[in-house]
Amino acid sequence: MDKIGNSQESVLLDRHTEGPSDGIDTKAYQQNIKADSQEVANDARQDETRPQDEKLERFHQDITKLLNQVQDLKDAKTGLIENEEDQFKSPEESAKELQEKPKSILDKVQESFYNGPYWFQQFRDKFSTTLNGFGIAFNFLSVIASNSKIFNETTVKMLDKNSELFSKFVVPASFAWNGVEALVGKRVPEALSRFIPAVSFMFLPFYNLNIATGISSGLNYLFEHVKDRHGGKNPGKTIMENLSAVSKTSFDIFSDMIQGKTDKEDAAKQLATVGLLGGSIGGMFFARNERDSILARLFGNVRNIGGILADWKLIFNDVKNDPRRAFDLRLVGSLCSVASMLNILMRWVDPKLARTLNHIAIAIDDFGLTYWAQRSKKENDVAMQASLKSF
Repeated sequence: MDKIGNSQESVLLDRHTEGPSDGIDTKAYQQNIKADSQEVANDARQDETRPQDEKLERFHQDITKLLNQVQDLKDAKTGLIENEEDQFKSPEESAKELQEKPKSILDKVQESFYNGPYWFQQFRDKFSTTLNGFGIAFNFLSVIASNSKIFNETTVKMLDKNSELFSKFVVPASFAWNGVEALVGKRVPEALSRFIPAVSFMFLPFYNLNIATGISSGLNYLFEHVKDRHGGKNPGKTIMENLSAVSKTSFDIFSDMIQGKTDKEDAAKQLATVGLLGGSIGGMFFARNERDSILARLFGNVRNIGGILADWKLIFNDVKNDPRRAFDLRLVGSLCSVASMLNILMRWVDPKLARTLNHIAIAIDDFGLTYWAQRSKKENDVAMQASLKSF
């Protein structure tokens, strides 16, 4: 056994010292291996009285331990050498390696989407803006026609009806496209908040379209609040992780609000979210086809008060290092808050005036939402281009 132990020790040490050892001090490690190997040989000599099978098993376990230690050291050497080689790679070599890595289907879709042909990029830039522009023009033209003597009665009715149809069935396509943009950009919660109004518009009467936009704004506000609680980042890496985290964090947010554990700023966000979502969902289920009933006024006002709270946060923002962004926030907040005020008033006046106010409110709200969507698209495109360059 002594010969076996010494022979194995020699083999182990020979293997251990093979190959390059740049940058690694192996002296102490070799001493540990030598000591363990000596222990194997000593144990073999001391345990001669034990059964042969038991001695061989003990020897086998100790030798396996030594072999694992040697392999760990060799792996450490290899890793260090690879890291040193990486440090001397040129940017071109690193970029080439990244390009050769297999891309997922979503990565390929994103690359085609953001770096596609010129006509497609123009489509992305103009589609939503064009649809909403026509919607805004239709609504304002209808207001002018119904409150002047320039147009005859038939033209007034035609403009009024067509502006309603355009707002209900054509403008939603712009929301849907913004949802596609968000989905391709891996902003799943935002995509959800875009698709909901795109579908809801078709099933709501003209004077309750702001219920659909209220759900969209409320979800966006909720998702932003959730991200704030996760350091301004998405709470998860996958769709299911994000949805699970949103659900849990939303519960925590509302639980804190009920228990009074939030500061004034958080309380304002929570009240805005509750108002937007509570008023919109309540109106959707209990007063979808009503304008001036008790429930329609209750849920409509709750939705619009929540909207005003959210909009005032934009108007009185504290952005100081980016004047353009501060201006954009104030502009969008001002437009949308005016639309919310008109929607509150619309539920308390006669039907003819209510329809006029509704046309104006929809046009102003569309302008604010379209402006913000375009600004967000540019920011998201810059971020995605930077991300794609890393591949």
